[in-house]
Amino acid sequence: AAGQSNSKIYVENGSLLYGGLQKNLKGEEKYSEISGGGSYDTRYERFIVQPPFKRVADERSVDQAVIGKSFAETYPTLNQMKDVSDMVLFDVLLSQDDRVGNIHYKVEVRQIPSSGGAPVARKMSEGEEAELDAVLKAARTEKVTESQLAQLSKRLFPSGNAILVRAMYLKDNDCGVDVDKRENKMRSVKALEKVRHMSGETYTRFLRLADDVMSDRFKTFAQETLLYRSKDYEGGSKSLKENVKYALNTLKGNCRSGALKLDLDVTYS
Repeated sequence: AAGQSNSKIYVENGSLLYGGLQKNLKGEEKYSEISGGGSYDTRYERFIVQPPFKRVADERSVDQAVIGKSFAETYPTLNQMKDVSDMVLFDVLLSQDDRVGNIHYKVEVRQIPSSGGAPVARKMSEGEEAELDAVLKAARTEKVTESQLAQLSKRLFPSGNAILVRAMYLKDNDCGVDVDKRENKMRSVKALEKVRHMSGETYTRFLRLADDVMSDRFKTFAQETLLYRSKDYEGGSKSLKENVKYALNTLKGNCRSGALKLDLDVTYS
C-alpha cells in the first residue's frame, strides 16, 4: 500500500487484482542444502556448485552416481534430483530471477504400490507425524538429510511399503516473465546446459508445451488469460517464446547426443 501500484497486477484502473492463488504451505523448511549460503549477488553461481545440482549435472548414470544399499536409501536422492532438474527447466522458461534462497521442502510419505510401480503421495497419519516429530526433537533439529530420511523410513515403515522424501515447494514465484526487468538467472549460469538427468515425463510434457508455444497455439491463452504482454510472449531474447526455443534446442541436442539421460522416473518392483 505504501508503494506504487503495478499496472501489470492491478487492472481495471486499480479496481481488480489479477494473479494466481497458491496455497500458503505451513510447516515448511528452507531447502538450504540446494540453495547453499552466502552472498545474494552470487546465489546462482553458488547454486550450481551445491551437491544437489552437482548430482543432476553428473555425467555418470544414476546407478553409478547414486549408490545405496536399498530402495529406501536411493529413492529420496533420486526424488530430489527430479525436483532440482524440474525447477531448473521451469525457471529457464519463466525467467525466474529470485529462486535461489526461496526453495522450501516438507517431509512427505510416498506409498509403494504392492503390485510395483512409481511411489505415490499420501497423507501422513497422525501417528506417523507424531513419531517423526519426536525423532526430530530428540535430534534437536527440524531439518533432515536424505540419509537420515532413509533411517526414519525404516523406523516408521518396517515392512518397506512406504518411504519418506523431502518434497520441494516453490512458494516465491513473482520474479519472472518480464523482459523489461528479468535477466533469466538460470540461463545466465547455463544451468540447463549442465543438466544430465531429467524425468522422461517432464521432458515429454515440455515437448508438448514447446510445440504449442512455437506454433502459437498457446499465444491467445498466454495473452488473454495469463495477461502476457506481446513482448513478454515473443519479444526480446528473454521472452517466453525465446526461452522455450532455447530450452528446446538445449534439451533435444543433449538428448540426441546422449548427454541428457531421461532416468529420473523411478518405479519399484
